[in-house]
Amino acid sequence: MQTNPQAFLHSLSAYPTWLVVVCAVVVGAFALWLAAKLLEWSLAVIAIVFLVVGGAAVVWLVFR
Repeated sequence: MQTNPQAFLHSLSAYPTWLVVVCAVVVGAFALWLAAKLLEWSLAVIAIVFLVVGGAAVVWLVFR
């Protein structure tokens, strides 16, 4: 199945320009929010892992 790459852009030309821009801004804002949430969660996981490993190292050094 072959698709025409211009067909997508041609179908967007049927909509008003302001609507296409508003939709692009909404999608971009959602993508930015999602990236920020993923970064927040990954930093929280890294902090928890760091605390657990650090605590285990302290316990190991105390009882060694």
